[in-house]
Amino acid sequence: VALNNPFFQHRDIHFILDLDAKEMFDEAVNYVTVNVRKKRDAGAPFEDHVTLDAKYVKDNGINASVTYSRGNDSNPDVYEYQSQWSLRGGNVFPTNPPWQRGSWDGVTLAPPVVPRTIEVEGSLEDMAANDIARITVQLHYAKFGNEVEENIHVSPVQGQALVAKRIFLDRDAKGYVYRLIVNHKTKGKLVMPWQPRVGDDYIYASLPQELFDEASPIHTAAVEAARDVISSARDKVLDRFKDVIGPTSPGGGQ
Repeated sequence: VALNNPFFQHRDIHFILDLDAKEMFDEAVNYVTVNVRKKRDAGAPFEDHVTLDAKYVKDNGINASVTYSRGNDSNPDVYEYQSQWSLRGGNVFPTNPPWQRGSWDGVTLAPPVVPRTIEVEGSLEDMAANDIARITVQLHYAKFGNEVEENIHVSPVQGQALVAKRIFLDRDAKGYVYRLIVNHKTKGKLVMPWQPRVGDDYIYASLPQELFDEASPIHTAAVEAARDVISSARDKVLDRFKDVIGPTSPGGGQ
């Protein structure tokens, strides 16, 4: 038997997990499955798959591979692969992953989201002086193609002027939008307009003095916005700022 015969040749197809994805396991991602296919010049294509999760990475590291057996195949084309991410909550993304052209040098598996740490700061002294019980920074951002909400609170009672929270933002999103919700001890809830934020993960909760002047248009608008703050929190607001932060993908593309 001539073992150098092409029939007996094997080739490893390597996949390398992006370090961001490694950090996301158990926090945002359950696992990623990669399907591989190599079309042959005759007969059925070669097909295989590999799944990486937190246990796999702990036991084997961030590299995975499948072995392609050439057999009688003389097709010079490289293989194709598709990757699908299982998310916390039981969903998968993309719903219908596209087949992509692979490389014999290897493929890096980058998750469709990236971690961002949002820092919110407010002056506890100014809040106390203006009878503010709490300021909430309400974020809307694109995560796995869907618009989601996160709230970050700053209050004198809490005693923390700087509060940080990690979010997972779609990799192709330029930024997010936010608004300030003020809980005033006597004036009730006051809600500021939505604002886009690109390339900056720090928000200082600055409030105009006119917000507390009942004759001011800013105060009137904040009172009106507060009347439907619960229902408006569910509104899709990202598309209003798509020229700045980019559109929200329709939850299934890549």
